[in-house]
Amino acid sequence: MWWSDQPNPPTRSADYRGDFFALMRFLNIRRGIHTPLRRGTCRPILLDEERKLLALSRSLPGDEIILLMNYGNTKQKVKLTVGRPG
Repeated sequence: MWWSDQPNPPTRSADYRGDFFALMRFLNIRRGIHTPLRRGTCRPILLDEERKLLALSRSLPGDEIILLMNYGNTKQKVKLTVGRPG
């Protein structure tokens, strides 16, 4: 990684982004808390290339997590249908 975990490293890459580092830390903590993110079955729910949205489910018996990723540059409201099947 091109970041340093030291609070004030003597040299920091010009590519360093504190916001991205914070996001990676947040996601890593969530991965440790929620078992389906480590070992769950993955199922696609939504792929919208025009709106730049991706949603998928990670699940274990009795435990499911829905991941919704907006890889675009604008905030969006997204509605996902809930329930089974699908």
